[in-house]
Amino acid sequence: MAYLRTLLSAALALAMSAGAQAGPGEDCNQRADPDLTIRGCTAIIEGQVQVQEPAVAYVNRAVAFASKGDRNRAIADLDEAVRLSPRSTLARVNRGILLSGRGDIDAAMADFDETIRIDPQSAIAYRNRGNLWLGKRQTVRAIEDYNEAVRLDPKSVIGLVNRGHAWLAADSPEAAIPDFSRAIMLAPTDRGVYMLRGRAYFVRGTLDAASDDFRQAAALGDPYGALWRYFLTVRLKRDGRDELDRFAAGLPGPQWPTPLFQFFQNKLTGTQLRALPRHPNAICDVDFYEAQWHLGRGNADLARPLLQNAAAGCPAQSIERAGAVAELARLGGTGQAPPR
Repeated sequence: MAYLRTLLSAALALAMSAGAQAGPGEDCNQRADPDLTIRGCTAIIEGQVQVQEPAVAYVNRAVAFASKGDRNRAIADLDEAVRLSPRSTLARVNRGILLSGRGDIDAAMADFDETIRIDPQSAIAYRNRGNLWLGKRQTVRAIEDYNEAVRLDPKSVIGLVNRGHAWLAADSPEAAIPDFSRAIMLAPTDRGVYMLRGRAYFVRGTLDAASDDFRQAAALGDPYGALWRYFLTVRLKRDGRDELDRFAAGLPGPQWPTPLFQFFQNKLTGTQLRALPRHPNAICDVDFYEAQWHLGRGNADLARPLLQNAAAGCPAQSIERAGAVAELARLGGTGQAPPR
């Protein structure tokens, strides 16, 4: 569930150079083949082709390097683009995105600050600066930036989802739900947004609505949506086993999270589940979903320590951690994990 475990960020944007209209210029501006982009942009940078804005070639080559995983060379190109064109918000935003991904938060913040100073209408800068504030757990400042980003670009699914994340981080699921609902209207086939709204309903305690959203996420192919749909169906005293079995039958193989389905299908015991080769999120997942198995059978005392483990050990932005914290609160708050 990588989509849910991390904040969504804006994609790197490509610039078009009006002076590069043939040969290397076309190669530098195309998006399909990063190696071709690099060759074309390098020819421009080395002076084989004259263009009106050479900084654009550095930006385009940086995007190509980034797509190949070469973040350091991409940042070096963006440094040169900023040197050649200090007011290039495109270069600064892209550099900020890459710097934040490298963990250089202060430098990234400076790029987004300067972008907004140059262009107060840059929704992408507000969105990404909001991400940094949220990473610092300064949710009020994050929401302020996301508010501006949504005002400037009200049809941006990314902006709405990021603000919804911030509302969840601020323990305000009732404010997050309208943002996720608007995002669903804009992207009705995005299973991840249904998972997010389902999470918000779950945290708020509106389990029927949460179950409906997880059903929709499962219908769009999300295995975790099917798992959440099932254990909520059990919690709501309904029979969801056939639905779970149908989804499990379509899973491609034994890889995670197939063992979780086998656990709920009584094909694996909890001990066997824990003995399987470790998936990166296996410990977190097993704690949370085994707790749900116990809660579905009314065994809160057995569920509580597992929920405490999940609340303390699951990734900060994960749906499992949010679910564990919400469950502990409903069980009386005992053992609730400290803020992360």
